[in-house]
Amino acid sequence: SFEQQVYSVLRDKISASQGNLSVRAPNLFRFEVTAPYQELYMSDGLDFWKYVPHLKHAQHLKAVASEFAFIKLLADLSYVKKSYQISEWKGSHSTLSKVPPVQSDLPLQSFASSELAIRLDPREDKRQKVLYAILDVKTGFIQELRFVQWNGNRTRFVFKDYVRKQLPEKMFQFTPPAGIVVNDAS
Repeated sequence: SFEQQVYSVLRDKISASQGNLSVRAPNLFRFEVTAPYQELYMSDGLDFWKYVPHLKHAQHLKAVASEFAFIKLLADLSYVKKSYQISEWKGSHSTLSKVPPVQSDLPLQSFASSELAIRLDPREDKRQKVLYAILDVKTGFIQELRFVQWNGNRTRFVFKDYVRKQLPEKMFQFTPPAGIVVNDAS
């Protein structure tokens, strides 16, 4: 499960959502926003779908066109080494600071001794300016992930309740429900 915060520079506003993320290496994922409203983003490795039930609308793209490259961070450690310059994420976010974590370039002041804070600078893909992550070194799971884009927009994910299990391919396939509008940009 995840909690997500998105900071928009243009609106100077933070939006929050929560949901579930399922990943199957190397490139299958299902990203479900469950609150405040439902959205579904998923890929079977070839096709990428975005589905918003309350708008009765789906968008279909080729998977390579999606903005979800960060999913590879969760499923393929060789991708991290190949795609990012890795360094220690230094500093400590003051508990007195009025800057919300999603807007900060500093890690939270308190994280467990089994966690490692790292900074990821993209080597080639320059869609993000920098990524920050907190990893649990005992489990290998990412606890927190922050994206800083060149335009100043920021996204923060906090992951919890990890479960390791084999997920069926069917879980990553999408068939648009009858009666919805499908924008096919593939």
